[in-house]
Amino acid sequence: PVRASSAERIADTLVVIFTRGVALRDWERSGLLAREWAMLETLREHYERLILVTHGDGEDARLGATLAGSPAVICNDKGLDPVVYAGDAVERAFAMVREGRPDGGSCVIKTNQMDDAGIADALLFRLRGAGVRSALIARGGYLRSRFEAKLHGSSSREAIDAGRDERRLCAAADLVVGTTGVMIDELAWRCEIGAQHTRVIPNYVLCTSEMTKAEDRDDAHILCAGRLIPRKQFDVVIRAVAALPPAMREGRRLEI
Repeated sequence: PVRASSAERIADTLVVIFTRGVALRDWERSGLLAREWAMLETLREHYERLILVTHGDGEDARLGATLAGSPAVICNDKGLDPVVYAGDAVERAFAMVREGRPDGGSCVIKTNQMDDAGIADALLFRLRGAGVRSALIARGGYLRSRFEAKLHGSSSREAIDAGRDERRLCAAADLVVGTTGVMIDELAWRCEIGAQHTRVIPNYVLCTSEMTKAEDRDDAHILCAGRLIPRKQFDVVIRAVAALPPAMREGRRLEI
């Protein structure tokens, strides 16, 4: 993330909605917390306060207290059914955003993925109904509907439900953000979104050293990084390298 020299205030509050079922503790255990928090800490400079809505238990609240800036954490510390918790989270986030704001204040809601458990748009409408100036950024790193269609079939309940969730969220959003042009193009025609309401922001890595220039990179080295699960399709990469003409394949190294 690029840190702004002077932090311009965007709104009073930023509410980040975690992906359905994902906890702050999950980020810590998988090694993602430092990476994700680097981005959120940069965004935090443009807001008075930051609220995280997670799906973990009380441990998430304790972990949040250790993070720089001490964000407020809304989590399922009551052990509620996930559907009941989604409604509870909306009400708790609504109360936090309104707290100390007799004029209503302002708020930006951002999802971490398109599968937000139905919390983001419900919170948006709740805030706007109370006179809070609010905007929703529907951000996703991938299209779950595509993955579900590949795993279970395009007419499967899993794929249909994922597509419905994406349409619902995008219909309510002021801005839809994806990591690739292909992803945004698909959402644009499928959910009838104008180009002015979309952005492509690629995924990022935290660099501790200067990037190697393109001309200095090893063309013979092919690197793939990701979880070893079917939807990452490492089998496609292996078959593709194996299918290269002998002259192109010679000397190539595939590292997973």
